[in-house]
Amino acid sequence: PEIYMPRYGGYDPVALGRGLAVAGNPLVWAVVGERLYFFFNEAARERFVADPGEAILRADNKWPAVVGGLIP
Repeated sequence: PEIYMPRYGGYDPVALGRGLAVAGNPLVWAVVGERLYFFFNEAARERFVADPGEAILRADNKWPAVVGGLIP
C-alpha cells in the first residue's frame, strides 16, 4: 500500500519546498501522520520536524512541478 512507501518518492520534502529534487537518505527519516519521509541530512530532518505541517504544505505545492521535471 502507498502508506508504506516514502512520500514524494523518497525525495527530501524540505528541498522540495524550495523546488529542488534532492534524494533522501533512507537512514535519515521521520514518520508524520502515518507517512514516511526521507531527508538528505539530519539538518533537513530537524527543519522538517520543527514544523511538519508547513514543510508538507510547501512540498505539496512544489511537488507537481518538480516531479514533472524529473527524467523517468
